[in-house]
Amino acid sequence: MIEFEQTEIMPTFPTFIFKGKVINLESLIKIEDYVKTLKEQEDPNIQCWQSKDNLHEATELKDLTNLILEQSDQILSYYGVIRDSHYITSMWANIYDPNIAHMMHMHPNSYLSGVIYINAPLDCGPIIFQDPRPGSFLIEFEYQEYNIKNASTLIEIPKKGMMLIWPSWLPHGVENGKCQQNEKRISIAFNVMLKGSVNIPTKRIVF
Repeated sequence: MIEFEQTEIMPTFPTFIFKGKVINLESLIKIEDYVKTLKEQEDPNIQCWQSKDNLHEATELKDLTNLILEQSDQILSYYGVIRDSHYITSMWANIYDPNIAHMMHMHPNSYLSGVIYINAPLDCGPIIFQDPRPGSFLIEFEYQEYNIKNASTLIEIPKKGMMLIWPSWLPHGVENGKCQQNEKRISIAFNVMLKGSVNIPTKRIVF
C-alpha cells in the first residue's frame, strides 16, 4: 500500500480583481451632477455618451482621483511592485443606456485599469472578465457547477459605489442588460501607470 500525504493546492499565475465600495453613497451625488453637466454641454441628446479622458485633471473630481490613487497604491504594494511613483494616465465618464453591451477589450499602455459605478440601475448590463490564458480553451468539459475554479468567464453585477481594479491586460467587457428602469448606467473608468524600472528577464520563484 502506498501512503500519500495531503495534496497541496498551488495557485499558479493567479489573476486578481480588486473590489471595494464607497460607504457614503451621498458623496457620489456631486460626481453624478458634474458628469451629467458635461454631457449636457457636449450633447444632451446622445443616448450613449463618453467624456474626454482627462477627468483626473478636473478639480471637481479631486476626491475621486485621490481615492483611485490611494487604492492603486495599496494594490501595487500588495503585488510588491518597486516603483518611483504611480499616476492616472486617463479617466473618463460613461453615461449609457443601462442595457447596452460593450465588446471585450483590454487597455494598452497602462498597468492597472478600473471602473467605479456612480449609478447602476437594477439589472443593468454586468461587467464580464474573460480567462486570459489561451490554452485554457483547448478542451472543455461539463462541470457539476460553474465556479471560480473552472469558469472561463466571470460576471460582476454593478452596484452603485462599487469600484473594481484589475490588470490592464485582462480582457473585459459589458453584457446586455435587462433593466426595466428609465435610468442611465453611469460609470467612471480609469487607467493607472507607474514610474520605475522595467526588467526584461522572466520573473521566477521556487515553490
